[in-house]
Amino acid sequence: MGIVASYWSRGFGANKIFSASTKKIPTVDIALEDYGLLYRLTESGSSTKISVRADSKEKGVVPTYNTVAEIKGTNPNEYVMLSAHFD
Repeated sequence: MGIVASYWSRGFGANKIFSASTKKIPTVDIALEDYGLLYRLTESGSSTKISVRADSKEKGVVPTYNTVAEIKGTNPNEYVMLSAHFD
């Protein structure tokens, strides 16, 4: 038994991984498209079953990095900003 969640950030292919506030029930975040498929199968009355294997390690406090890139446009007053969080 567990919780399957998808917290869409309204960006193409981007999810926020915050899930449920529980420490007793396993929670896994899946892609929006997969979540939508499971939802539709369940709503149609299909007997839906998934198997999840998630391995993890507690590493304590570790350094994290934010990456920001700037691509100058053809107009000097226009920029494309890209950002990502890596840990």
